[in-house]
Amino acid sequence: MNQTHSKKKKVLRRLLLVLGLLVVLAVAAVLGPNAWVVLSTRGKLLTLSDAPPEDIDCILVLGCGVYSDGSPTPMLNDRLTRAIELYEAGWSEKLLMSGDNRSKYYNELATMNRVAREAGVPYSAIALDYAGLNTYDSVYRARDIFGAKRIVIVTQAYHL
Repeated sequence: MNQTHSKKKKVLRRLLLVLGLLVVLAVAAVLGPNAWVVLSTRGKLLTLSDAPPEDIDCILVLGCGVYSDGSPTPMLNDRLTRAIELYEAGWSEKLLMSGDNRSKYYNELATMNRVAREAGVPYSAIALDYAGLNTYDSVYRARDIFGAKRIVIVTQAYHL
C-alpha cells in the first residue's frame, strides 16, 4: 500500500510538472511575439514634435468606427486630427485613409474623407482604401495596391 501511494505521488508530481511547463510555454507563446514587436519597434514610434522622416509616401489613417449619424468615434476623431496635423506639418503630401464600408449604412471612409476635407485637406491629397477591414489588410494594401513603401501609421498607443 505504501509503495502504491508513493507511485501515485510520483505520477502526480510529473503531471504537475508537465502542466506547469505547458502553462509557461503557453504564456511565452502569447507574450513572446508581443514583446518582440514592442522591443523591435521602440525606436520607430514618432510624435508630432519629432522631425518628420524623409520620403514618406503617405500618412495611413486606420479606421476605427463611426456613429450611425456619420460622425467619427472619439478614437477615429483623434486619428484624423493627428493625421491632419502631420499633413499640415509637411510629413507627407498624401493621406491614405483605410477603413470599412460594409454597407450603405456604415461607411468609415465617407466620414474620414468629409472630416479631412472640412479641415482643408484638398481632394487631391486624399486616397481612400475601401477594403481596409483590419490593420493587416490596410498595411498590406498600402504597400501592394497603393504602392506606398514608406508610411507613417496613425493610431493610438493601445493599438500599437
